[in-house]
Amino acid sequence: MASADSGQPRRPSDPQAGFWHSGLSFLAAGSQYLRARLDLAGIETRDAASHYTVILAIFLGAGLLLALGYLFFWLALVFLIARAFDTPHAWAWITLGVGAVHLTVAALLLLWCKRQLARPMFESTREEFRKDQQWLSQTTENWH
Repeated sequence: MASADSGQPRRPSDPQAGFWHSGLSFLAAGSQYLRARLDLAGIETRDAASHYTVILAIFLGAGLLLALGYLFFWLALVFLIARAFDTPHAWAWITLGVGAVHLTVAALLLLWCKRQLARPMFESTREEFRKDQQWLSQTTENWH
């Protein structure tokens, strides 16, 4: 006969094993199941937060570097090229070309960020829920 502290289910011949005890055991098992799933979701949430924080930091850093570094580099380059052409409006056309380069680099960075955001999160949790749903479907079919 199993003792109350052994963690094993009581046999039906045990006088304490009845409707209420079975109901409490069921609730305890459900509680343990839910806790395990929530623990898994918590672990994946921390991983996701870390992943998105890195992406955000890289995005902001890239934007800052793009704004400051390229501003001075391209400003100097525009005036050097305009001086080489020695026409009154050369700097305007060169500035237009530099703007196109800026937009191209920014678009590439945004595409990279979009690709990183498309990475699926919570895969383990979703897989566990799929397994649970499949098990419940099979169990339900067996009861009918």
